[in-house]
Amino acid sequence: MRLRFLLLLWALPVWAHHDAAVTIAELTEQIARSPALPELYYQRGVEEYSTQQLPAARADFELALKLRPDYLPAKRYLAMITNLEGHPERALEVLQEAIRQAPQEHQFLMPSCHQLEAELLVQLKRFSPALTAVKLALDTPVPALETLRLQAQILRELGQDEAALNSLKEAWLKTRAVILRNEWFDTLIELGRGEEALPLIQEELENTRFRSSWLIRRARIFLQQKRSAEAQADLQAAIDELTPRLAVTPPPALLLCDRGLAFALLGQITPAEQDLAAARQLGVSETSCRLLVASLRR
Repeated sequence: MRLRFLLLLWALPVWAHHDAAVTIAELTEQIARSPALPELYYQRGVEEYSTQQLPAARADFELALKLRPDYLPAKRYLAMITNLEGHPERALEVLQEAIRQAPQEHQFLMPSCHQLEAELLVQLKRFSPALTAVKLALDTPVPALETLRLQAQILRELGQDEAALNSLKEAWLKTRAVILRNEWFDTLIELGRGEEALPLIQEELENTRFRSSWLIRRARIFLQQKRSAEAQADLQAAIDELTPRLAVTPPPALLLCDRGLAFALLGQITPAEQDLAAARQLGVSETSCRLLVASLRR
């Protein structure tokens, strides 16, 4: 019964985030009745994290760990919060300790833990151990698409550009996941081979309703070809499309990354940095905002 209860709690965020305040109130009532269940504090922490109540979430994850020190899910979230607070080194220590102490019943969470470990190592520019971590994250029957993207990023950081391209293309052909195809396009552009992707980008622009991401990709190719006026027109058109789509609460983090990238490529650094900060506050992965980060470093 306890295992069924635990699995139910871990599944709750999938449907509960649309009304987190109600869920938090219900969990608070359950905690008052059963204060010795770490799962309840963990789940309330997840809801608080999802609504950016980070101090409250940290307190609940720490309470869960006080009741059960080896509670891997709570430690993983603590690592994420610690990183958001600007302490990636400490976050990595927390996560690696959690991995070492993880009980058998939490082993199914290991791929996501190694994914986070790899992201933190990339953030700290430790690319060789990051590759080891990402390979551990891929050691599962159905690897996460984000992990496949991260592997390609790490290979590129290690100077293995062709291996990165091949891994993305093979993963796309195997999964037919659009996000991997798009990552392959982006990598071609980054390597100065955007002309190989340009015909497919033009086709997408002619046939898709939301054009902003494709306008940004075409603009990046135009910039490489010294066609600055055409690039600026595409970037402004992308911003004009994205801004009303971001006028919701909370705004989609990936669209914030797209608009931030367009701002950065136009040389508008302040709004680009603001979009990056907002996306990170919403929990966007470093892999998803890497193009924006790279543009701001230039």
